[in-house]
Amino acid sequence: PGAESARVAVKNAAAASADGVVQLFKDNKLTVLTTEEPVEGIAFGGAYKGIPDIVTGPNKAIIDLKLGGQTYRRESLKKGTSYQLASYAYLLAGGNTANFPLAAYYIMRTRRLIGPSGAFGNQGVDGPSLVETWDGLKAAHAAVWGAIEKGEFTAPANGDPPEEDALEAGVLVLAPPCGFCDYAALCGRAFA
Repeated sequence: PGAESARVAVKNAAAASADGVVQLFKDNKLTVLTTEEPVEGIAFGGAYKGIPDIVTGPNKAIIDLKLGGQTYRRESLKKGTSYQLASYAYLLAGGNTANFPLAAYYIMRTRRLIGPSGAFGNQGVDGPSLVETWDGLKAAHAAVWGAIEKGEFTAPANGDPPEEDALEAGVLVLAPPCGFCDYAALCGRAFA
């Protein structure tokens, strides 16, 4: 209830972009290996998992379907902050960064594939590699846990938060509000 217009928008975008996905697969001689199948591994000292939208073959590659947000996704690739794609690549590579598969976003509204340079033969977005993004995520995790182990806990939205996401000196920095969770009181977004 109450989400019918959103469901209709998604349904229409999916139907309208289906031919683009089919053409993408034909042009790149891809097959579907899995859809919405969980992948799991170990990272950050514990279980780590994700659910990529499509994993293709014959060589494993990831296509993450997005309804919109083309500019945001392009900028995240350019800045090295596409941690979702990097996480999927890490999991599919079995934790071996030397074996990261290709990964890209498919924007359903515009029927565009947006990925790092060379992904799926597209012109791509120049920026840090997904391995560099993954390494930045690991460095950010290590820095935060290092501070917590010292008894320090900083709410990023309080004080002097970064204005935009970035990969700075090999560390992934995300600007609040992230908008992806319900824990706004932890980062300070609830009190801004």
